[in-house]
Amino acid sequence: MWIFDSGGNNKPTRYDTFDKPIVDSYSALAHSFSQHTPPSPTSAATTTATTTPTRSEMEATLANSRAKSPARKSATPAASSSSCLSSTPDASARQPRINLAYFHIPFPEYNHCTPIAGRYGLFDALIKADMLPKPWKWIPGIIRMANQHRVVGCSTLNSGLFEALVKSKSMTATFCGHDHYSDFVAYKKGIY
Repeated sequence: MWIFDSGGNNKPTRYDTFDKPIVDSYSALAHSFSQHTPPSPTSAATTTATTTPTRSEMEATLANSRAKSPARKSATPAASSSSCLSSTPDASARQPRINLAYFHIPFPEYNHCTPIAGRYGLFDALIKADMLPKPWKWIPGIIRMANQHRVVGCSTLNSGLFEALVKSKSMTATFCGHDHYSDFVAYKKGIY
């Protein structure tokens, strides 16, 4: 499980995005995880050594990444009983891991996806609140026909974190908050 702090409000960009050091730190850690494959059930019975990275190895990878480019926000895996940071192999280490990422502000890549379930609600909320800018407020039907109503309250800057998650080939799903009127599930580039 990954927990990212995407920052606060920022007038020029609407919301702070993830800094490059955060993206770099995640990429370094994800690469480190990919280099440590869990033992197979048969080899686990015959060896006591683990190929799962230890907590100290992960901390060293993160420290090395931060030393190259210090980050003001954090991107750290949350420890749990089945964490990748475990130093001993167990049954959960031999099974495929489900990687999840949580953050507050949605990625720009969430715009214009086709929902599998739920709906985008921000556009409708802006219409009801009379906050849709002119001339769009006069032609909402055309905007819907062009599928441009599927929008999220994201930063105007793209941090590249979504592409780093895709490149890692290990992220299963991402979750975000912020858009109180939206409750959709979408699938893009291998990630829910």
